[in-house]
Parts: sequence; C-alpha cells; structure tokens
Amino acid sequence: RAAKSQWLASQLAGPGDFAALAAAADTGHAAGDAAALIKHLGRRAKTAVELDRAMGAREAGYEVATLAIIRADAAPPNKAHLLVGVPASRAGALAGLRLAAASTPGVDVACSV
Repeated sequence: RAAKSQWLASQLAGPGDFAALAAAADTGHAAGDAAALIKHLGRRAKTAVELDRAMGAREAGYEVATLAIIRADAAPPNKAHLLVGVPASRAGALAGLRLAAASTPGVDVACSV
C-alpha cells in the first residue's frame, strides 16, 4: 500500500510508513489502560488516510467533500466518514450535497478538501 497523494507521499520518511499509518487507522479500538490513547491515535491515523485519499483525488482533478455519515460516538471505530468526489468542472454538485448534509440530523460535513 502506498500514499494516494503527492501531498502525503512527500511527508513520509520511508516506503513502509504508509502501511504503518494505514494499519493504525484500522486499529482504533482496544481495551485496558491504553484504550483511550489507542482510540485517539486510530482516529488521527484514519483522518490522515482519508485526507490522503481526498488530496489524491484533488490532484487528479476532482473536487472532494468528506462527510461524517454517522455521529462519531455511535459509529464503529474509524468507520464514520464518506468521501464524495466529482470532476472539478462539476464542483457545484457538491454545494447541494453540503447543504443537504448540514440540514440532515446525524450527518455532518466533517471537512472539505
């Protein structure tokens, strides 16, 4: 596995770094004394992986929105976001999606790249 964007690839020190980041993003749950820290680090890693995907799409000419589709506290670990992309020439289509998401209970616009 490798970074999807030049943005993230330029920040990684070595070829195995993205695989480690992706593994951390998939491990956002644990029990015991370190559970809160592991959950926090897993969510941060997942955010970095999602931003990498969004930036990769953006670098390829897409406009991208990242939506939280389930409230974070009710979601399975690190599985609460949806990336939506359209060709940059149709970027206006995302404006309607952002408005709909903002007015729908349980759906939040998390960020837009």
